[in-house]
Amino acid sequence: MTKSKPNRRKFYRIETRALLRVLPQDKDPETSPVNMGEEAWPALQRNLAALDGEFSHLAALLYDRDKTMLAALKVINRKIDLLARTLTATQTTFSETDIHTINLSEGGLSYLSDAGLPVRQPVQIHLVLLPDYIGFRLRGFVLHADPEGSRWRIHLQFENLAENDRKLLAKLVLQHQQHTRQNRDNSIN
Repeated sequence: MTKSKPNRRKFYRIETRALLRVLPQDKDPETSPVNMGEEAWPALQRNLAALDGEFSHLAALLYDRDKTMLAALKVINRKIDLLARTLTATQTTFSETDIHTINLSEGGLSYLSDAGLPVRQPVQIHLVLLPDYIGFRLRGFVLHADPEGSRWRIHLQFENLAENDRKLLAKLVLQHQQHTRQNRDNSIN
């Protein structure tokens, strides 16, 4: 008889595609084997996404006052997003093997891997969510690794997540869920 695991999920989860690298965590973050120059573009996109939260608040205030100004600002905002996504896409050096379908929440992620990882191993998580190219460089540890056919389902838990990263992850998860729900509702109608 298979022993079932209790469902201890505290966060909403989504399934999405991402560029993902999971590396053993060095004691000295300065000696990371990943070129930090390639992290600049996803970080730019992440920071722009965080600024979108501020923009949304101000846009709500502008809505009643000047709808034309708000429309113009939204166009400029979309242009900046497009530029940042384009720069990120062209400057990020991930390979085809780095693309994974992941299950993501603000608490962690899981993905299929060709190799297992030791439970409790500290890791660096380099994550770029597709298609938006919003990138994160996070720390975590291997919660568990379960065999799944000839591969391994790796479950990672984020550690010491910065508040702005946690908020952005939560926002992206909720937006993805809303988008999925809208698409499902539109296909029913």
